[in-house]
Amino acid sequence: MNNKHFNEKDYKDVIGCKYGELMILSYTSPLKSYDSMRLCKCRCSCGKVVVRRLSHVIGGEIKSCGHLRVENGKLHKANLNQEKAYETRTSKDVPLSTNKTTGIRNISWSDREQCYVISMKRHGKYFRTRAKTLKEAINEKERMIAEVEECFQEKIYKKG
Repeated sequence: MNNKHFNEKDYKDVIGCKYGELMILSYTSPLKSYDSMRLCKCRCSCGKVVVRRLSHVIGGEIKSCGHLRVENGKLHKANLNQEKAYETRTSKDVPLSTNKTTGIRNISWSDREQCYVISMKRHGKYFRTRAKTLKEAINEKERMIAEVEECFQEKIYKKG
């Protein structure tokens, strides 16, 4: 009698098969250290030998040793204008990209409710309130920060 477990699958037919750019050379039995997952040794089309999870290779989640990602990055790098992207991210004189934000952290305008919404999330708990004017919203935000700091006994924003 062989030493195979009762429900253990046999993957002998995948040895030598090609999945994406990887050809499976060998595989392991289910490993306790990897939550009973199987690993396989694969050779990539570029010649590199890598060890990956068998289910990821067969399922198509892993297509190569990583060289496809590098090649793809080089292709898209030519289309990127890094200086323009940096300028767009950091310039202050550019108008806001949305009309829902006020430019003040945690305060946004709600068209549906026709008021400013002040919202914060801290340790999974949401704090939310509303105000009619922007001045009221700023005052409400200060009050809410004090309430949140008192609730969690910690400083949220540094003054100055």
